[in-house]
Amino acid sequence: GGEQVLKLAGHTHWVMSVGWSRDGSRVASGSYDRTARVWDAGTGACLHALREHGDRVTSVGFSGLGCSVLVSSSFDKTTRV
Repeated sequence: GGEQVLKLAGHTHWVMSVGWSRDGSRVASGSYDRTARVWDAGTGACLHALREHGDRVTSVGFSGLGCSVLVSSSFDKTTRV
């Protein structure tokens, strides 16, 4: 079996979506707490929390250009870049 490498803690509700940046240096997560977060994959530190959604975040992803652009969608009927 595998072992846990990192625990990314900070969301206050269920996490519904996660994604890796192409270069493997960042992890994105989206939660029912209405936030999308970007984490450092090496340290587990939260680098950014997007709090602009008005409802639960259902999906997250990075642009194909690396780890510089986060995309998120929500039950608030918006997609944010």
